[in-house]
Amino acid sequence: MLVSIIIATQGKKTRLVESFYSIQQQINKNYEIIVINEGNDADCEQLLRQDFKRNPNLKVVFNTKNQGTAYAWNMGIELATGQYFIFLKEGNTIDPNFIQRIEDIVTKSPDKIDLIEFSIQYTKLSDSHSDSVLESDKLYDLKVEHEPFAYTNPIIYNKLFRTEFVKDHNFSFRRFTRFDALFVYKILGQANNFMYISDILMNHRLSVVKYSAFDLVNQWPHVMNYYRRVGKFKNLKEEIYYAYYKDIIYRFLWMITKFENKVLVKKGVAFVERKVGNKLEEIKENEVFKKNLEPEFNDTINNLKDYFKEILKSS
Repeated sequence: MLVSIIIATQGKKTRLVESFYSIQQQINKNYEIIVINEGNDADCEQLLRQDFKRNPNLKVVFNTKNQGTAYAWNMGIELATGQYFIFLKEGNTIDPNFIQRIEDIVTKSPDKIDLIEFSIQYTKLSDSHSDSVLESDKLYDLKVEHEPFAYTNPIIYNKLFRTEFVKDHNFSFRRFTRFDALFVYKILGQANNFMYISDILMNHRLSVVKYSAFDLVNQWPHVMNYYRRVGKFKNLKEEIYYAYYKDIIYRFLWMITKFENKVLVKKGVAFVERKVGNKLEEIKENEVFKKNLEPEFNDTINNLKDYFKEILKSS
């Protein structure tokens, strides 16, 4: 089995059908589906029971009570038997060539790839897509090539994780917390290698979060503390700080502007101003920043006050 597709569902049948349909369209069937159902929708439950009888590669867990997404993700990892696993948000869809593309990459690679990232197309609240300055289809040796620590998109939905590697290191999510970036960076910190694929292989449904939006950025102190604890922070300090500043200034504010919540945007801008207001010179002296591989972000830093004003004005 190549890929385990983990879906934590809250019982939204229509979205689940969309995800299932995209999986069924795969030209390569070397996958299994693991669904952790925490909803109480009768139609959704019936759908899962019917599909379970028809599909031998489908595993379904019905939780009697909602124990949180982190719990469901951890259970999905525990049940995964594929070489790799991905997290598929209900309503997200994957390209028909997704499994085949991954199989081609894994087959050609002389080494086991610990972490694979691919590009995604945002839907619903945005029609943009993710991209990266990382070289596509290159196997980065993380012992000497540190670019992925600075330039990875720190979400879980655009990643394939090597199952054996994750289980051997006992990586898991903290229950009742939204620490997906911490999960990514823990794995990145112990991985031997990393590969980025520029192909857009998933449509990712961007929607208003049900948890505190500030959870997206409050996990960064935990990321840094983890790297200090394992003795890798000093060597990766420039990359980690660059990723942190870009995440709170760029990705966090970009995301909350899509929620059409002026109060949240105002609070978000004030939060970021407090975090970076007196650190502009420090950011500009960052070794990764000085390479200027992401000129749009560099321009933002050089005109930060205007950037904040524009966000407040347009929200």
